[in-house]
Amino acid sequence: AELTKSEIEDQLKAQVGRTIDEAINDYEVHLRDVKQNKPASCTATAWRLRRFFVETDLMLRKLTPERCRKLYEQLATTPSERTGKPLAPDSHRNLLAEAKTFLGWCATEKRWLKANPLQEVAGRGRRRHGKPQLRIDEAKGLRLLCHELAGQGDDGAVAVLLAMLMGLRAGEIVSRTVRDVDNGGRILWVDNTDEGFSPKTKASRRPVPVWTEVQSYLLERAQGKKPGALLFPTQEGGSHWRDWVRHQTIRLCRMAKVPEVCAHSLRGFSATLGLLSGIPLAQVATQLGHESPSTTLQSYAAPGTVETFAMQQVIALLGPLPARYKAS
Repeated sequence: AELTKSEIEDQLKAQVGRTIDEAINDYEVHLRDVKQNKPASCTATAWRLRRFFVETDLMLRKLTPERCRKLYEQLATTPSERTGKPLAPDSHRNLLAEAKTFLGWCATEKRWLKANPLQEVAGRGRRRHGKPQLRIDEAKGLRLLCHELAGQGDDGAVAVLLAMLMGLRAGEIVSRTVRDVDNGGRILWVDNTDEGFSPKTKASRRPVPVWTEVQSYLLERAQGKKPGALLFPTQEGGSHWRDWVRHQTIRLCRMAKVPEVCAHSLRGFSATLGLLSGIPLAQVATQLGHESPSTTLQSYAAPGTVETFAMQQVIALLGPLPARYKAS
């Protein structure tokens, strides 16, 4: 009886149509059960879709191209409650892309729409590639502060060092376990964990060389713990959300009196530092877990990094100046 009731309800919904909210719920199930996306990622996608469409109790079939265009205009121009400013082009264009994918699924796979009403809506503003990075001297100051605090047991300082020196993602940092610290602290593995973490891409599953100056911090946090224990647990013993690394980065930038950057910016700085040091682009991309070196070059390394290193090599061919020509 229950099965028959459910089938009849589905048939009625197909005839009458779904609300946007109901469609988003079904899409979240599709992402989790069919696409095998992480539950947290599916929940976040559903939240972003509800932010885009606002009136989620509206019937899905009432989404016209004109109404969708106005929704996007409203999203792109309304000041954010958190910052008091409109969203950056990257932010609202990413939301637009997710909304397009969702309505495309509704139209092509579920046949709830005759066509995707967002298909012809173009994103506004120019995307930015990469995030503002610290200068090398600024990074030196942040690095020294992190070492000072890390020696006092500050987990956040160690996390910032891992992002800045080794280019780890925030999610990779907060999910590392004792078992991932390998070969006497010289290698940190990024792989699946029992806590449910899985690397972003196939290339993200990798061993990352640990800088000598950071090895002791990792070994200290692994000492006496079980293999599956987290290196950076919360006070309750659970896992930090990845925003924790962002908060630690901002806190330490303020303390070091350097420009405030995000944790992802430190990952870009790591790419810049590697390329300026002469490490081949493909090797830097592998360490960061990128599937393509073009991603590293376009969106992570500071513009002109490769060219700068090439010019340094040209200058080096001329050899050092005699002492009498050097400034005193």
